[in-house]
Amino acid sequence: MKDITFTPTPSLNQSSNSEDYYSEHGIIVSDGEVTVWNQVNTIVNPEFVDHIKQNFGQLDLAHSCFVPLLVGNFFYNKTCSLPFDKYCSFLNIIKTLAPKFLIPGSAAFRYRDEIYFLNQYSFPTTQKQFLRDLAAF
Repeated sequence: MKDITFTPTPSLNQSSNSEDYYSEHGIIVSDGEVTVWNQVNTIVNPEFVDHIKQNFGQLDLAHSCFVPLLVGNFFYNKTCSLPFDKYCSFLNIIKTLAPKFLIPGSAAFRYRDEIYFLNQYSFPTTQKQFLRDLAAF
């Protein structure tokens, strides 16, 4: 579209288990001067992160995952604790890409009113904690 390119980014969060399937993809938007990646809730492997870095250089802005999707785990009697392996992979992605600006924003909706208590189970970390962990990392 004019001088803007849109590059979809695949997701590895598609498993054979229909309960774990999230039909999502991210998108990289670039006009040749500014490059933005909206990761949404996609899971990417290190090879694809290297692909992004090689083809787009340093990102100007990354809208990244900061918490694994646990929505529904409470209702299905599954673990609601933070899966550190996935969480660490999100930190590694950002460390590798080293974007100029970062918005930890995927999976950022929250429960309200009488079901507010579900936030602690569905979102076992916060955007602020992710930024603190990233700084320490």
